[in-house]
Amino acid sequence: MPIEKCANTFNSPEVRMSNWNKKSYSNIEASELLINNDLSNQSIHCSYYSCVQYVFHIFCNQFGMDVVEVETQSLSQVNGVGTHKWLRRQIFKSIKPKNKEAAQWFYDAMGEMYHVRANADYNHINVESVEAKYIQEKAKNVVSFLKEFYEL
Repeated sequence: MPIEKCANTFNSPEVRMSNWNKKSYSNIEASELLINNDLSNQSIHCSYYSCVQYVFHIFCNQFGMDVVEVETQSLSQVNGVGTHKWLRRQIFKSIKPKNKEAAQWFYDAMGEMYHVRANADYNHINVESVEAKYIQEKAKNVVSFLKEFYEL
């Protein structure tokens, strides 16, 4: 399957919006199902990725960048920080001129979820359901904030 190009000459905005938006929403739904089935580690993974996918939605629809362009930018010798950290920094830089506190909140929330997700994925300890619910709520708040801020 070809990689979706986000420039205005490809696909309608409605199609582009529905793909990343749908993935983001589906991961929140999956997170809920996983919590209800006592699969907290997997739920945290889905909650975190719902935010990452919504950020890709923003990059596609606000900045006109597709996945390849994002990965090229984030992994270049100049940036070299990895895609997730680069995405977080770019969104922070985009929000900061308009609302410094909100930008910091977003940056911190994504950072916290990133680290909890890494522990859930790579640590031998199982995460408690209360932490999974906390991360899921944080993910919902992040996506809600981004939808409102970027008016998408």
